[in-house]
Amino acid sequence: AGIEQSAKRKNAITEIDKKRLLIVKNFLGVNKNLRIIKKPVHNVKQISSFIENDTDIVAIDGAYLMSKSPDWKDLTEVSNALRGISNNYGVAIVGVIQVNRSAAEKTGLESVAGSDSFTQDADILLGVNNAGAIVGGRTVNILSAKNRHGIPLQFSVNFKLPVLYSWEE
Repeated sequence: AGIEQSAKRKNAITEIDKKRLLIVKNFLGVNKNLRIIKKPVHNVKQISSFIENDTDIVAIDGAYLMSKSPDWKDLTEVSNALRGISNNYGVAIVGVIQVNRSAAEKTGLESVAGSDSFTQDADILLGVNNAGAIVGGRTVNILSAKNRHGIPLQFSVNFKLPVLYSWEE
């Protein structure tokens, strides 16, 4: 929705940003294809309880946060469990993970922070870099660092806000 992450983290979202979020939420909710879990999910086992018969995609912001600790063994456990849920339920798991601090502008496999398991378990790994602002929005470059079942791809996406419009050039 174009909300600055730092504002979200500081709980300092402006009234305009709240309206933007509401517009996007309503837009996605028209066909009842968006279910927002309002309580924190602390472990992977809880994910299964939210999957319904018509669920196609589960999106997790900060998949690494479900780990007991930042230790690579605990992160591997999270990654392996998410892969298992995807296989067992036939749903796509879209997990947001961090890059190494030293790799802020890189989008390769070596840039993933925490555990190599995230890169090993993923069918597709996308790196996203901010390419700059455009009038009323922004452009991001997306590169597939891994595509298990296809060829690597690279593209740019332009976003216009407050309602999300996207297009390729």
